[in-house]
Amino acid sequence: MEVLLALSLTAFVILLGFFGNLIFKKTNIPNILWLVGFGLLLGPISGVVEPSFFISVSGLFSALAIIIILFDGGIYLDIYKLFREFPRSMLLAVTGFIFSVAITVAVMYAFGYSVLHGILLGAIIGGTCSATVIFIVNQMKSATEETKTVIELETSLTDVFSIVVALATINTMTRSLDVVSSFQFLASGFSIGAVFGLAAGLVWLPAMRRLMRFDYSYVVTLAVLFLLYSAVEILGGNGAIACLLFGVVLANGRKVYSMLKYENMAYEMDETTKHFHSLIAFLITTFFFVYLGLVVSIQNITLIAIGVLISIGALAVRYAATWISTYGGAFTTFEKKLIWMLFPRGLTAAVLAYIPISLKVPGTEGFADIVFAVIIVTVIMGTVGIALLKREEPKEEKTKEQGIKIKKGPMGQREILPPK
Repeated sequence: MEVLLALSLTAFVILLGFFGNLIFKKTNIPNILWLVGFGLLLGPISGVVEPSFFISVSGLFSALAIIIILFDGGIYLDIYKLFREFPRSMLLAVTGFIFSVAITVAVMYAFGYSVLHGILLGAIIGGTCSATVIFIVNQMKSATEETKTVIELETSLTDVFSIVVALATINTMTRSLDVVSSFQFLASGFSIGAVFGLAAGLVWLPAMRRLMRFDYSYVVTLAVLFLLYSAVEILGGNGAIACLLFGVVLANGRKVYSMLKYENMAYEMDETTKHFHSLIAFLITTFFFVYLGLVVSIQNITLIAIGVLISIGALAVRYAATWISTYGGAFTTFEKKLIWMLFPRGLTAAVLAYIPISLKVPGTEGFADIVFAVIIVTVIMGTVGIALLKREEPKEEKTKEQGIKIKKGPMGQREILPPK
């Protein structure tokens, strides 16, 4: 009977993820809300599922999710776009991340937590939700490609910042390192991960080209990805960075080998393999959000209040980060508001929240509840903000006779634009 119940719940979670994704595409309401809500129903509310088992395997589940998140992000990064829009994206990512960490430290300190605990939680929730942000920004037809690229790169970069800084802070807390040693540890891990990720990608591309003629060859790439992460971590490097750059190289093989003057070896990951890994990412995302709702306690109102205050602060500092990063650029008022509103937290925060808990880092026992509140509140605020912003989106229509465009502003004013 337990097996049948487990199979039924698994099927329902998958269906919920699928239909939640359809609802998201129609309404811009992220499926995070439905998945987390179902987890709450299974665990804290009804008690149908005992969360203790899932907590015991959270370390393995978190590592798997980190690998898939960053690799999936890497295979959809275009290095030409990365180079072209990197300065603006990096400015937005750095300012947004630092401001988010700072406001988190302030709120946590006010509630009696140490600065180091505030930095750890700030790093955990410092990144925006890639899946939500990228889908919404691609729906905004009036936003320029440059603006879309800046936002897409920013959300990928903040995922990296969150994972790297959070893991480094955990090491600092568990190993009692000083500030200098922490930076040395961070730099060393980043360097090792970057070198191994790039090297593994360059080595694996020719092998992947030869394997493509065999059935199901794409699972071999997945196996290599897991081995790469494990090897880099054993060597003291950052496995997350290695997975990201491994994905970037595999997805941009033709461009990379062209830069290296080895055009005869040019090859890159095909769409079938990308689709396979996106499916894996979908399953990981779906189950992890249910897992998040399943293991939170939602009994300590103080922890929920901390999460709500951090979310409000995150919205405020996001405005400052947007103003700084867009200053002097050719961004419209609508595009600036769009960047401001695209701040919901998601899978990366949910994954990272359980790592210090599984490692039994003192003082982090309530992080899951705080992160739960942050994810839910930022998703709701972002959804409402985008819905209001869509009313202001400029409309463009083309006349049949002359092929010219007429731009409609939010108040109905019309401006004739010259044809291209």
